[in-house]
Amino acid sequence: MRAKKAGPKISQQLAALQRLALAASGVGEREALLSQLYKEIQLLLAPDGVIVTLCRSELEQIELALLVEEGKLLSELTGQCFPLEESGLHGWVIEQGKAVLVGNLATETLPEDPHL
Repeated sequence: MRAKKAGPKISQQLAALQRLALAASGVGEREALLSQLYKEIQLLLAPDGVIVTLCRSELEQIELALLVEEGKLLSELTGQCFPLEESGLHGWVIEQGKAVLVGNLATETLPEDPHL
């Protein structure tokens, strides 16, 4: 029974990846791609918040590319850069090359502090 339930979810995930790949190949503007990424994340996971950071390895910084909390874009923080070694969980994700899905910041044990 589990395999049958997993099938539709995997199909949704693959469809989302395909839509993102098409968007990435056809969109020249970063904002449009980030908008599409946010839409796909919302469809698949419906999280309270989404943070997308970009690594600027030549400068040893991360850039806050997209921050959305409860459906509101936090534009005042978008575009800000922080030193990689001071970026907590974001820096850990970049160094380890692993994504992290956090259910609840207050209760989950994380490999690094989620501060910026």
